[in-house]
Amino acid sequence: MTQPIYVLVSDLHGMWYTLQALLAKVDEHLKGAPYQVICLGDLVDRGPYSRQVVEWAMANKIPTAQGNHEHLCVDYHLNQLAGKKSDYQEGIWLMNGGIKCLTSWTGKPFERRSRLPRAAVAWMAALPLCIQLPEYPELCLSHTGHGLITKDSQHTAFDAVWSRSTEFPKDGLTRVYGHTPIKRIDTSGDAICIDTGAAYGGRLSTLLWPSRHVIDQVAID
Repeated sequence: MTQPIYVLVSDLHGMWYTLQALLAKVDEHLKGAPYQVICLGDLVDRGPYSRQVVEWAMANKIPTAQGNHEHLCVDYHLNQLAGKKSDYQEGIWLMNGGIKCLTSWTGKPFERRSRLPRAAVAWMAALPLCIQLPEYPELCLSHTGHGLITKDSQHTAFDAVWSRSTEFPKDGLTRVYGHTPIKRIDTSGDAICIDTGAAYGGRLSTLLWPSRHVIDQVAID
């Protein structure tokens, strides 16, 4: 039986046309072979097309791990706007790309009453911190690499979307993650960061599993 192919991508940050160009390269490389895209968080903010990226992920049921920007967005809508206790300073999401995210939905200049649709917020709120695949039990997919929270974990759920530590447990798992932009992806070890800074004028990269082949696309949005 042929092993399934997974296309792992992180930190899309509303770079819709860059994503489409990247997936076209994947199609060409795989020559029609079926594959499943998995996103490792930060679909929203910074880039101009958060709405398109999120609606694509929702409509196509793309498995997605929660990133810190989804966490910020959910907290803003469910806590800050509701006058509830927040994990963040007031308005910090807006200052970290949230305004671009909101305007991608409304198509209008930002106003204090701007909101994302409830369905989009609920989808982000329900995203898991970690994705594990039954076909590849050695693989652990999350936004920071620290998404697998166990009773022995040194990290919290908050750390799972925010930590920049590259010290991971020696538990036999291969961790693929994003969050911290790098210039070049090293696929040789058991901790593989795939964020190459598309939202900062860099590239959007994907890691194909199990081949560990990397395909990238210069940001075009």
